[in-house]
Amino acid sequence: MALPARGNTSLVAGWEYLLKVNGMTLNDLGAKSYGPVSSNAEAMKNRQAMANGWFTVVPGSFVLDLGSAMPLRILSTSDEEFAALRKINPGFVRYTIKAGLYKDQGVTEAIQTFQSPTVLIANSKTSADVVYKITKAIVEGREEFGNVTSVMKGVTAADMAQNFDMPYHPGAEKYYREAGLLKK
Repeated sequence: MALPARGNTSLVAGWEYLLKVNGMTLNDLGAKSYGPVSSNAEAMKNRQAMANGWFTVVPGSFVLDLGSAMPLRILSTSDEEFAALRKINPGFVRYTIKAGLYKDQGVTEAIQTFQSPTVLIANSKTSADVVYKITKAIVEGREEFGNVTSVMKGVTAADMAQNFDMPYHPGAEKYYREAGLLKK
Protein backbone atom coordinates (compact mmCIF):
# COMPACT_ATOMS: atom_id res chain seq x y z
CA MET A 1 0.00 0.00 0.00
CA ALA A 2 1.24 3.46 -0.90
CA LEU A 3 -0.04 5.75 1.83
CA PRO A 4 0.12 9.51 2.41
CA ALA A 5 2.97 10.75 4.61
CA ARG A 6 2.51 10.33 8.35
CA GLY A 7 0.65 13.32 9.78
CA ASN A 8 -1.04 14.11 6.46
CA THR A 9 -4.80 14.72 6.62
CA SER A 10 -5.33 12.16 3.85
CA LEU A 11 -3.74 9.49 6.05
CA VAL A 12 -5.64 10.29 9.23
CA ALA A 13 -9.03 11.44 7.94
CA GLY A 14 -8.96 9.27 4.85
CA TRP A 15 -7.28 5.96 5.54
CA GLU A 16 -7.34 5.69 9.35
CA TYR A 17 -10.95 6.78 9.77
CA LEU A 18 -12.21 4.67 6.87
CA LEU A 19 -10.35 1.63 8.18
CA LYS A 20 -11.67 2.31 11.70
CA VAL A 21 -15.32 2.25 10.61
CA ASN A 22 -14.59 -1.11 8.97
CA GLY A 23 -12.99 -2.57 12.11
CA MET A 24 -9.43 -2.30 10.82
CA THR A 25 -6.24 -0.31 11.42
CA LEU A 26 -3.23 0.55 9.30
CA ASN A 27 -1.51 -2.54 10.77
CA ASP A 28 -4.04 -4.72 8.94
CA LEU A 29 -2.79 -3.48 5.57
CA GLY A 30 0.48 -5.41 5.58
CA ALA A 31 3.45 -3.90 3.75
CA LYS A 32 3.12 -0.18 3.20
CA SER A 33 5.11 2.89 2.31
CA TYR A 34 4.44 6.51 3.23
CA GLY A 35 5.14 9.45 0.97
CA PRO A 36 3.93 12.22 -1.30
CA VAL A 37 1.22 11.60 -3.88
CA SER A 38 3.71 11.57 -6.77
CA SER A 39 5.77 8.79 -5.15
CA ASN A 40 2.64 6.81 -4.35
CA ALA A 41 1.40 7.05 -7.93
CA GLU A 42 4.81 5.93 -9.21
CA ALA A 43 4.78 2.98 -6.79
CA MET A 44 1.47 1.86 -8.28
CA LYS A 45 2.68 2.35 -11.86
CA ASN A 46 5.75 0.23 -11.06
CA ARG A 47 3.56 -2.43 -9.39
CA GLN A 48 5.25 -1.80 -6.03
CA ALA A 49 1.89 -0.89 -4.46
CA MET A 50 -1.62 -2.12 -5.08
CA ALA A 51 -3.58 0.83 -3.68
CA ASN A 52 -3.31 4.50 -2.90
CA GLY A 53 -5.77 7.16 -1.76
CA TRP A 54 -5.77 10.86 -1.03
CA PHE A 55 -8.07 13.75 -0.24
CA THR A 56 -7.63 15.66 -3.47
CA VAL A 57 -9.37 17.82 -6.01
CA VAL A 58 -11.60 16.11 -8.55
CA PRO A 59 -10.45 15.34 -11.12
CA GLY A 60 -7.12 14.62 -9.44
CA SER A 61 -4.12 15.03 -11.72
CA PHE A 62 -2.39 12.02 -10.17
CA VAL A 63 -5.52 9.92 -10.81
CA LEU A 64 -5.58 11.02 -14.44
CA ASP A 65 -1.88 10.25 -14.80
CA LEU A 66 -2.08 6.92 -12.99
CA GLY A 67 -5.07 5.90 -15.08
CA SER A 68 -3.08 6.50 -18.26
CA ALA A 69 -0.75 3.68 -17.17
CA MET A 70 -3.36 1.19 -15.93
CA PRO A 71 -7.12 0.82 -15.55
CA LEU A 72 -8.26 1.98 -12.13
CA ARG A 73 -10.96 1.00 -9.68
CA ILE A 74 -12.20 3.67 -7.30
CA LEU A 75 -13.98 2.34 -4.24
CA SER A 76 -17.29 3.81 -3.12
CA THR A 77 -18.11 4.68 0.46
CA SER A 78 -21.34 3.00 1.57
CA ASP A 79 -24.11 4.87 3.39
CA GLU A 80 -23.27 2.91 6.55
CA GLU A 81 -19.58 3.80 6.31
CA PHE A 82 -20.44 7.44 5.69
CA ALA A 83 -22.76 7.58 8.71
CA ALA A 84 -20.00 6.10 10.88
CA LEU A 85 -17.47 8.57 9.45
CA ARG A 86 -19.78 11.48 10.29
CA LYS A 87 -19.82 10.30 13.90
CA ILE A 88 -16.03 10.62 13.94
CA ASN A 89 -15.98 13.90 12.00
CA PRO A 90 -19.28 15.75 11.45
CA GLY A 91 -17.47 17.98 8.95
CA PHE A 92 -17.43 15.26 6.30
CA VAL A 93 -19.99 15.69 3.54
CA ARG A 94 -21.25 13.27 0.88
CA TYR A 95 -19.69 13.70 -2.53
CA THR A 96 -20.37 11.98 -5.84
CA ILE A 97 -17.67 11.68 -8.47
CA LYS A 98 -19.70 12.04 -11.65
CA ALA A 99 -20.08 9.04 -13.93
CA GLY A 100 -17.61 9.17 -16.77
CA LEU A 101 -15.27 11.71 -15.17
CA TYR A 102 -12.51 9.10 -15.13
CA LYS A 103 -13.75 7.07 -18.12
CA ASP A 104 -10.32 7.22 -19.79
CA GLN A 105 -8.93 5.70 -16.59
CA GLY A 106 -11.35 2.77 -16.71
CA VAL A 107 -13.96 4.14 -14.29
CA THR A 108 -17.32 4.77 -15.96
CA GLU A 109 -19.80 4.70 -13.06
CA ALA A 110 -20.58 7.38 -10.48
CA ILE A 111 -18.66 6.91 -7.24
CA GLN A 112 -20.23 7.75 -3.86
CA THR A 113 -17.51 9.04 -1.56
CA PHE A 114 -17.00 11.79 1.00
CA GLN A 115 -15.05 14.99 1.24
CA SER A 116 -13.73 17.38 3.79
CA PRO A 117 -14.66 20.79 2.41
CA THR A 118 -12.38 23.78 2.62
CA VAL A 119 -13.69 26.37 5.04
CA LEU A 120 -12.44 29.81 5.99
CA ILE A 121 -12.52 30.35 9.73
CA ALA A 122 -12.35 33.76 11.37
CA ASN A 123 -11.62 34.53 14.99
CA SER A 124 -14.85 35.52 16.72
CA LYS A 125 -13.13 38.74 17.85
CA THR A 126 -12.52 39.84 14.24
CA SER A 127 -14.88 42.69 13.46
CA ALA A 128 -18.02 41.98 11.47
CA ASP A 129 -17.00 44.70 9.01
CA VAL A 130 -13.64 43.04 8.24
CA VAL A 131 -15.18 39.57 7.80
CA TYR A 132 -17.98 41.05 5.67
CA LYS A 133 -15.41 42.67 3.34
CA ILE A 134 -13.31 39.48 3.13
CA THR A 135 -16.38 37.34 2.41
CA LYS A 136 -17.62 39.77 -0.23
CA ALA A 137 -14.20 39.93 -1.91
CA ILE A 138 -13.84 36.14 -2.00
CA VAL A 139 -17.37 35.42 -3.21
CA GLU A 140 -17.46 38.20 -5.79
CA GLY A 141 -13.89 37.50 -6.92
CA ARG A 142 -14.25 33.71 -7.11
CA GLU A 143 -13.78 33.65 -10.88
CA GLU A 144 -10.25 35.00 -10.36
CA PHE A 145 -9.51 32.02 -8.10
CA GLY A 146 -10.34 29.80 -11.08
CA ASN A 147 -7.35 31.32 -12.85
CA VAL A 148 -5.14 30.23 -9.94
CA THR A 149 -6.55 26.76 -9.32
CA SER A 150 -8.86 24.81 -11.61
CA VAL A 151 -10.75 23.37 -8.62
CA MET A 152 -12.38 26.80 -8.19
CA LYS A 153 -13.72 26.91 -11.75
CA GLY A 154 -17.48 26.62 -11.65
CA VAL A 155 -17.78 27.24 -7.90
CA THR A 156 -20.94 29.26 -7.33
CA ALA A 157 -21.76 31.81 -4.67
CA ALA A 158 -24.31 29.31 -3.29
CA ASP A 159 -21.54 26.70 -3.02
CA MET A 160 -19.49 29.12 -0.97
CA ALA A 161 -22.39 29.90 1.36
CA GLN A 162 -23.01 26.26 2.31
CA ASN A 163 -23.15 25.70 6.03
CA PHE A 164 -21.32 22.67 7.37
CA ASP A 165 -22.93 22.64 10.81
CA MET A 166 -20.82 25.56 11.99
CA PRO A 167 -22.06 29.03 12.91
CA TYR A 168 -21.35 31.84 10.47
CA HIS A 169 -19.31 34.77 11.69
CA PRO A 170 -21.74 37.75 11.90
CA GLY A 171 -19.87 39.52 9.08
CA ALA A 172 -20.11 36.51 6.75
CA GLU A 173 -23.75 35.99 7.65
CA LYS A 174 -24.52 39.64 6.87
CA TYR A 175 -22.93 39.36 3.41
CA TYR A 176 -24.61 36.04 2.59
CA ARG A 177 -28.02 37.43 3.63
CA GLU A 178 -27.57 40.61 1.58
CA ALA A 179 -26.54 38.49 -1.41
CA GLY A 180 -29.69 36.39 -1.00
CA LEU A 181 -27.70 33.24 -0.26
CA LEU A 182 -29.28 32.57 3.15
CA LYS A 183 -32.93 32.29 4.00
CA LYS A 184 -34.13 35.20 6.09
